Amino acid sequence: MRPDQKQKFVHVFNELISQANQVVLAVGQAKLFRVNCREMGMMVCQLSQMLKTLLRYISLDPVLFYLNPIHCFSVISMVSRVLNEALSLACMCKHNTVFCQLFTATYRSRFHKLYRLLDTCIANTNRLLIIYDPGFNRFLAYGSPTPSAWSCMVTTEHCGGESHLHHGLMTLMEITTEAEYNHNLRCKAFKTNSPGGKAIVELLLKVIKESEDSTSKVLAIRSIGSLAKIFRENDNHEVISALVSQLENGHGEVVTEALVALIKFACDHNHLCRQHSNRMIELNAAQLLVKLLSEGEREWGLQFHGLQLMCFIAFKADYSAAVEQDRVVTAIRQLLTQGRTAVSRHPKLRELATKALGYFTLYYQY
Repeated sequence: MRPDQKQKFVHVFNELISQANQVVLAVGQAKLFRVNCREMGMMVCQLSQMLKTLLRYISLDPVLFYLNPIHCFSVISMVSRVLNEALSLACMCKHNTVFCQLFTATYRSRFHKLYRLLDTCIANTNRLLIIYDPGFNRFLAYGSPTPSAWSCMVTTEHCGGESHLHHGLMTLMEITTEAEYNHNLRCKAFKTNSPGGKAIVELLLKVIKESEDSTSKVLAIRSIGSLAKIFRENDNHEVISALVSQLENGHGEVVTEALVALIKFACDHNHLCRQHSNRMIELNAAQLLVKLLSEGEREWGLQFHGLQLMCFIAFKADYSAAVEQDRVVTAIRQLLTQGRTAVSRHPKLRELATKALGYFTLYYQY
């Protein structure tokens, strides 16, 4: 990090900490809504301590801050806006005027809205603390078999309920997104034969299979998709089975994320794409895809990703009676000939579908 970059970075954090201190000072001078101000002040104090710790963590390894594609600046921006709102509200409570007393309900509503925003800021900052924690980064560097960060994420479901689980899944999704394009991080942090790696995969699969919250499902599916390259042929059954089962989920976003994740298992960038594609055929993925494409004519996203996955399976999977029986060829041909489909809007997808159809036709001839 250049000296000027480091100076700017430290200045941003110091400004946030200064903002928090001003809020705490204004809260101490409040004459109205003292209980509400006191609660707000406690939350701001907690946030301030977290910001100081985060500044110390990132200062230890500033390169990580610039190389890691985690939305640190968006978190900082939100914290700044919320602290400004908190300061404005605290300053208004310093004056016991008749005007303020007339709008008691409005002020209470602002406090409750601010509590929610501060909760979000604390959760987002906590996610960054986990990621930039030197202990966590030592684990990434040396592959410790008992990473405390992983243990924290795995046990959070039992300790803090759905809210804490959601924030843990958000953290995990950001790390797995980085791991998808970082071979060293993927190998060290998510080895399937390590206790930490196994625990994380088990947590993600549990959320996919059992959670009734579609948002949590989407986060877990996205993380599994980012880790598609870590799964070997002998341990892909449970993972692919969980993803294929979500193709029957009634929630459109969940189905779309499942399709995207399965594509990462079946595409050319995955060196086990043939084995994974065959596994999908065994688990009736082709049949479900035909059903999706025939029923989801109005869902452009489902058509796009569904046909993409079907074509990858056509290229990679060993030809079998199951594929023929599931009318994959007919489904692809219909999408090529019908108007107002994903194929008609996307030339590259049309090219892919045409190649897949030719691939199947070749098998019919021989």
